[in-house]
Formats: sequence, structure tokens, C-alpha cells
Amino acid sequence: MLPSWKTHCCASLAIIAITGCAKDRTNDPLAQQKYLASERPDYANATEAKTPDILPRTYFAAGNLFESQGQIAKAIDQYRKAIAVNHDYAAAYHRHGRMLSVSNKHEEAAQALQKAVNLRPDVAMLHNDYGYELMHLERWAESEHHLRQATETDPKLARAHINLGLVLTRTNRFDEALQTFRTVLPETDARYNLGLLYLFAPSIPGMT
Repeated sequence: MLPSWKTHCCASLAIIAITGCAKDRTNDPLAQQKYLASERPDYANATEAKTPDILPRTYFAAGNLFESQGQIAKAIDQYRKAIAVNHDYAAAYHRHGRMLSVSNKHEEAAQALQKAVNLRPDVAMLHNDYGYELMHLERWAESEHHLRQATETDPKLARAHINLGLVLTRTNRFDEALQTFRTVLPETDARYNLGLLYLFAPSIPGMT
């Protein structure tokens, strides 16, 4: 029979041997990976998750930001993306058209603004901006129609009255033009505006 101290030592060695043979998976990267995959399947599939869709209003906000920074081409791209996702986004069509106009792409601008007007015919500013764009294309009758729509929808929209006066002047209806200017301008300014149309005709859309 072994002495008690020897029995104690052998028992200790046996415990050490058993624990030494067991593989500690917490220190084994491969074992950890398998453990996580079995316990939390979403961890294993995280890299395969679908990229979240970007909302139209996010593209629109980015367009507004680029526009405020004077980065017109980037603004146009963002508004175009907003429209591609939501074909009924009147505000995106509007800003898209305005930026195309600034870039002297008047045919494209008119198309975008027409879509905005079709979606929201109750908004005076849309009629005004579309009418102004039609002036660049010398489509006088259509321009006048939308500018009159703008003034009727919002009689206080001064720029619509001014733009309508430009169209009336271009079509040789000077008395009507003067009366239109008088709606939003003092008499002296109304007459002065009419005179400027002659003096600076080459720089005014459609004036030759």
C-alpha cells in the first residue's frame, strides 16, 4: 500500500493529465468560429446580408447638399437617382430640372419640369419654372400658358408676373406686358423694365 502522500501526488498528476489532454476551444480560433456559427447563425451569414436600399429622400437630401455647395453635376446625379427609385417624386423632378437649366441643358430641363408640373399642377412655382424653361426654347404659347397658371395659382409670386411680362414683350404685346409688370412693380420700375428688354435683348432668353 502506498503512503498517503504518494497517493495524493498520483491523484494530482492524474487530474493534470486529464485536463492537459482536453482541448480548450476558447483558445482555438477555429473552435471559436464553429461555436459561434452553431450558437449564432446570423454571425456566420453577416457578410452575406443584402445591402440596405437607399431611400429616394436620401438621394434628394444629397442632391440638396451638393446643390448648396455649387457641385451641380453631382446634384444632378443624386436627383436622377431619386427619380429612378420613385417615379412620382415631384420635388426631385423640379430640382433636377432646375440644375439641368443651370447647366444649359434646356431640353432635358423642360422634360423634367414638365413631369413635376404633371405630378403637382397645384404648385405655382413649378408652372413658373417650367414656363421660364419654355422661354429658352422659344415655345412662347406654352410658356405663356404655364406662367399664367402660376400667377393665377399664386398671385403674389412676383417672378411669375415678371416672366410673363417677358413673354408678352417678346410676342410684341407691349401694353399687356406693361400691365403685367405693374402688378408687382411700381410704375417707374415697370416702365424701366420694359425699356431694358430692348436695351439688353440679346441677353434675355428668346429676345433677339
